[in-house]
Amino acid sequence: MTGRGCDTVLVGRRVVTPQGERPAAVAVQGGRIVAVTRVDRAPAARRTVHLAEDEVLLPGLVDSHVHLQDPGRTDWEDVASASRAAALGGVTTLVDMPLDSDPVTVDVASVHAKQTALAGRSQVDYGLWGGAVPQSLGRLDGLVAAGVLGFKCFLSPTGIAGFDPLTPAQLRSALGELRPLGVPLLVHAEDETAALPLRGPTPRYDDYLASRPSRVEENAVAHVVAAVAATGGWAHLVHLSAAGSLPLVRAGRDGGGRLTAETAPHYLVLPGRRWGNDRQGDARRPARRRRRGPVERPSRRDCRPGGLRPLPVRTRRQERQGLRCRSTRGGFPPGGTAGAVDGGDAARS
Repeated sequence: MTGRGCDTVLVGRRVVTPQGERPAAVAVQGGRIVAVTRVDRAPAARRTVHLAEDEVLLPGLVDSHVHLQDPGRTDWEDVASASRAAALGGVTTLVDMPLDSDPVTVDVASVHAKQTALAGRSQVDYGLWGGAVPQSLGRLDGLVAAGVLGFKCFLSPTGIAGFDPLTPAQLRSALGELRPLGVPLLVHAEDETAALPLRGPTPRYDDYLASRPSRVEENAVAHVVAAVAATGGWAHLVHLSAAGSLPLVRAGRDGGGRLTAETAPHYLVLPGRRWGNDRQGDARRPARRRRRGPVERPSRRDCRPGGLRPLPVRTRRQERQGLRCRSTRGGFPPGGTAGAVDGGDAARS
């Protein structure tokens, strides 16, 4: 703030802070929160906004796992509609995954293409993940220089042209390459060799559930934990759904590995036995082989909040010190979601 004060001060009776809900004044300068003070100590400002007695001022949420589809697949969704929906839901920063746009975001040219496509069209701040695929290894530093916050990879086929999975050796190579860059590798952890074939042309839900036993995820998580231990790299496991994965992650962290994990809300609250057994054939895009994760199997009840509690999951703010999201208005410091939930579609991730 300068001697002339800040741009805006928001004054409210119900302001949610790390210390709880309380009366406070929130000072904003250049689009950033610069101070949270007592109401009687509010700094001078060009504009002061007094909230109604029943209005609650909340920190904006950061959704670090979204698929904006833009550019190239905007018949599914585009950044304008996605960012409006985010803003209406209190999400003020989105971080976009690299594989649902066309082109996929795996090189500097495609990063620039996505930046151009999104520029000036988003209602909220945003950042980009890059793709760690076999053809991008050895050149990941260029994508970081172009503005990506980190990378996403798969250990199983994606069904997306140009976004091939990494082998265990390539996974280690990627983690080693990213270690000096200080950015994370997000991993879709599935071991396709442990999957079972689907039965029939239009399998029922139970058939799909049976085709993805827990070992599909657990085997892949074990590979990631070993790769982190071998390289000292930073891995984040996306949308875990198997209870048996948690001891593996915990052991890796206890051994000094830089590991974090997230899950999706339907894995915690929607029991598979209530999902029904309708045939799913028309609902699945036949060209896409990525996981439509089972909602819950009995062994996954341990993944509910009580089962997650012993595993400390650091917030994004703690884990991404020094990273900055690319903003529609300039830089924006990413806030934190611990055990981040999926951005609207856990199945396409």
